[in-house]
Amino acid sequence: MSGTDAPLPARPPWIASASLLVVLLAVMVWALPRSVQPGDAGEFATILLRGGVPHPPGYPWMRMLGPFASLAESLGLPAATAAALPCALLGVAGWWWIAHVAARVSGWPIAFGTAAFVACAHVVVLHVTDAEVWGPLVFATAGLLHLAEARTRAAWQVGVAFGAALAVHLTAVWLLPLVIHAAWPRSGAGGPALARAHALARAHALARALVGGVAGTLVGLSIFATLALGDPEAPWRWGALDHADGLLGHVLRRDYGTFSLSLHDADPEPLAQLGRAAGSWVRAWSAGLLHHPAWSLALLAALVAGVRVAWPRDRPGLALAIASAWLLAAVAFPLLHDIDPSSAFGAWILERFDILPLALSVVPLSVAIAAVARALRPGAPRRLAQLTAAALLAKQLGTTAGLGVPADDDAIEIYARDVLRTPEPGVPAIVIGTDDHRSFAILFAQAVLGEGADVVYIDASLLAHPWYRAALRRRMPALPDEDKPVRLLVALWSTPEGRAIPVYLANDFSQPSTTLPRVPEGVLWRVLPPPGAAQMDVSLDASPDAVVARHRSARARLVGPPRAAHSPFAADLAAAWGEPDARLRAALAHGGRDDLLAALDPAAPP
Repeated sequence: MSGTDAPLPARPPWIASASLLVVLLAVMVWALPRSVQPGDAGEFATILLRGGVPHPPGYPWMRMLGPFASLAESLGLPAATAAALPCALLGVAGWWWIAHVAARVSGWPIAFGTAAFVACAHVVVLHVTDAEVWGPLVFATAGLLHLAEARTRAAWQVGVAFGAALAVHLTAVWLLPLVIHAAWPRSGAGGPALARAHALARAHALARALVGGVAGTLVGLSIFATLALGDPEAPWRWGALDHADGLLGHVLRRDYGTFSLSLHDADPEPLAQLGRAAGSWVRAWSAGLLHHPAWSLALLAALVAGVRVAWPRDRPGLALAIASAWLLAAVAFPLLHDIDPSSAFGAWILERFDILPLALSVVPLSVAIAAVARALRPGAPRRLAQLTAAALLAKQLGTTAGLGVPADDDAIEIYARDVLRTPEPGVPAIVIGTDDHRSFAILFAQAVLGEGADVVYIDASLLAHPWYRAALRRRMPALPDEDKPVRLLVALWSTPEGRAIPVYLANDFSQPSTTLPRVPEGVLWRVLPPPGAAQMDVSLDASPDAVVARHRSARARLVGPPRAAHSPFAADLAAAWGEPDARLRAALAHGGRDDLLAALDPAAPP
């Protein structure tokens, strides 16, 4: 690369550094959730506040943030806000740190503006300010960028940082080029003897760096061993962690398959995955003015051209390391995805992985913008450029606000509370459903908010795991040890005590589940045992009068519907306040029961 011999940029003044921090904190406070969000947020929030172990590979750093979340809760913050706060603060610290790394390469005014601009993109604000791993991952990325830029640490120290980053999230593996650059023996001013040494001596130095780096990485990875610690009676402990094989299997994601993102088994086209990812970068880099993924080619070409002009000549290795890490995270990784990007649900899940390449893009973006700034004449052209930059930042914030931030979305938590309020209070009941946005939100509402102590929620997809079935039976000993939900119900109904337990469906999760007779009740569907099941309690009466009475009683206990539903998951759950009620009204109208129709509240959600 051609680059420039410009002197090292001046250190940012403290007032500018403090101002950037204030801006990032203000965006965080604005966006912080007031109620639990979709994805893994319900699970992580529960563990942050009540202890336990999350899904594979265990995310030990999220557990370690628990005391800070508990402190925030004790100070009076809403539970979901308290859980998200330490994660979001790490995100703020990460973006602030990345800005300072970029300032050492391009100069602080442009670096700070670029970091703030990317940090305010919708995909970043939506996920980094939640009780998720993305804020800590931005912080880990900033740390490795700093090590790669400074190159002042021993290889074993760099390895420890890398292992710790992998313990934040396994996608930190794509930052390996930064780690290699940071740990590579220096041959310049820091080690002139090494530059003149024999090739064998250089090989020895490289070998020492490799051994030190690997050893340090193993030390950093040892953080995973902390998953075996903690209260075994915590509300949620995924897996069997009481023996070494169970702990290793959890860390290696055996429940999912080591190299699988999830339990999905889609096989999407590679171009579809790249197109989705490219569209996400384009929207973030253009403040939402551009959308089509084809724009990514032009933007990347302009970025490369600017970097070639303005990148410092004395740091070619850093440019190569950042470019390699970005290509791994932004191009190679999407090609491995097994989730359908054309689905709104799949796109929401996948877009979270775009945060890492966006964080990596800040340094080269700053350099490319600096190249343009240097080409502008003083006076009106530069003032116009500054006004344009300010307008783009305002547009970025406006786009983010228009698409919705976590603070806007309350549907997930309200749905979870109403699921647990639908069964009659004080009566043990079973609710069966699937998908993280149900299961984890209901876990949070029950374990943290104290809703539905008598309700046992069963995630149908998790029944395949013995540890999960054992945990369910600890709460409800009458549950049979069956790994299929419909078979579980058949076995449950074969006993008198089992037939007395009300069963509800949150959603259909398999073809057999669609054959189960059901009636609307609250936001759920009450399952009716087959006619052959004797000794049925009167509460299982399926007559129109009984169904309407139970539905009205359940609906009186609800707190919904929600005021806002921005994510596809929230929109999916928002239908629960209307669909059962609409089905019941249609059935009553078809049966000529106008008297019962009149008894239903006309103000019920349509």
